[in-house]
This record gives sequence, C-alpha cells and structure tokens, in this order.
Amino acid sequence: GNSTSSSLVWNVEETRAALREATSQLGRRGLKLAAKWAAEQVVGLPPPRLGACGTSQVESGEEMVSSSSGGTSSNDLELHARTLLECGEYRAASSTLSGPPVNPSGNTAAAAA
Repeated sequence: GNSTSSSLVWNVEETRAALREATSQLGRRGLKLAAKWAAEQVVGLPPPRLGACGTSQVESGEEMVSSSSGGTSSNDLELHARTLLECGEYRAASSTLSGPPVNPSGNTAAAAA
C-alpha cells in the first residue's frame, strides 16, 4: 500500500461546515467572487447517506463518519443564491431558488417522475 492514499481521507461534513463559514466570512469582507466560489462548492458536495436514528453517514474513504447535520439544504441554496445576487447574477440566483426540487438520492423530481 501507499501511505499517501490514507492521508487523502476527508470528512465531507467538516468540509461542508468550513465552506459555509468561509462563504459567510468572505461575503462580510466584500470578497464576492470568493464567497460565490465557496457557496458553489457547498452545494456541489455529495449528499450524506441517512443512517440509524436520523443521523447522516458520509462515506469517507474506507471509514464511515457520522454527523447530525444534513447535506445540501435549502439554507445552502439560499446562501448560494445570495452570493449570486451580490455578484449581479440575478437570473442564476432566481434559477437556484426556483429549480426543480432534489430528492434525497440527488435526482431531480422531474427526472424521477
């Protein structure tokens, strides 16, 4: 085995939380494009798999990481839309908020029908 592969394991929920915080801080500092990038990364992260007791489990390499926070939420979409508005991308912000709903498997409701 290669020891570098074990160092590449990452926790998706920790990454999601860090990107949410970065989006807020960058926005407060007026770094609009950087905030937009961070918000795009949040909504692009894989959704967690639901485990027992309503907690989410995110596969992280070979281990399972449990977390009580969810995946891409409407708050994440609103955060992304806000960054788009601040960049003057009004149509993209509208599309983000009015797009087809996403079910837990990550497929759009229209595609599932």
